[in-house]
Amino acid sequence: MRLSANQNAKMMKEISEYKKMIEQNNSENERIKTRMEKLVSENSNLGDELSSAQESLRLSSATQAKLTRELTEFRERMAANNQ
Repeated sequence: MRLSANQNAKMMKEISEYKKMIEQNNSENERIKTRMEKLVSENSNLGDELSSAQESLRLSSATQAKLTRELTEFRERMAANNQ
């Protein structure tokens, strides 16, 4: 099957347009991939920060419980000394 020069030029133009659209899509995909990688990294860092904060809260809670026990013991001793 032979194509006329006009048909051939039209097909070549259409192929060129498709190639351009593919290149644009590839470029957009790369931008999205880069953004996603950055967000995953940020999410991982936030997870680490959250774990650290939770550990600090646990330590604070344990410290608070210890201090409360010590205060209670001190009050009991003071009360016993005052009797």
